[in-house]
Amino acid sequence: ELLSVKPCDRCKVTTIDAESLVSGREPLAMLGTFRSGRALGWAAKERSWTHAVFFGWNMVAQPPPGAVLAVGDAVEVTARR
Repeated sequence: ELLSVKPCDRCKVTTIDAESLVSGREPLAMLGTFRSGRALGWAAKERSWTHAVFFGWNMVAQPPPGAVLAVGDAVEVTARR
């Protein structure tokens, strides 16, 4: 079983040019127009999420004793938030 802990926001590393090391606004500025906490309607719940740009969810495995989850294993969604 996997528990969704919290939404996962994207860090600023994607805005840094690898050659010049200059930081810019893209791609987070564009993505923020439809993936920010404000755009997703989450800002009312957590003010710190207003300008964060979200890409997925942080998950925590809750396996039964002795179980192993490995790369390539099938995962089934049994409930949605």
